[in-house]
Amino acid sequence: MSVTTQLALATQLAIAPDVGTPFILLCKATIGGQLLTQNLVVNYRDKAVNGKSAVINETMITWSDNEFDPYRKMNMVNRHELNRLAGTYRMWTEGVVYAAPLPTYHCEKAQQPKF
Repeated sequence: MSVTTQLALATQLAIAPDVGTPFILLCKATIGGQLLTQNLVVNYRDKAVNGKSAVINETMITWSDNEFDPYRKMNMVNRHELNRLAGTYRMWTEGVVYAAPLPTYHCEKAQQPKF
């Protein structure tokens, strides 16, 4: 991604044109040669992402959610971090040791549906 594209995306993410209207980000990462995508619905007015309460500041949006781990038979906390300036998204589960660096998803505003 070029520097110009990164700056344009950072400006687009950092300044919400209509804070009352949620918008969708499409985030992509390639892991082990496989393309993975993640959709994030950002709502500035309600301070939420994908319906979960979020902390929003000038540079970052952070939130967490719980997921039941059937193997450990306990709830695990997933942490999410959206960098508004770089247009990147990362997610990790607390208490998990990862064998590789966490993947970084690159995000952009999703296209509006054509039908």
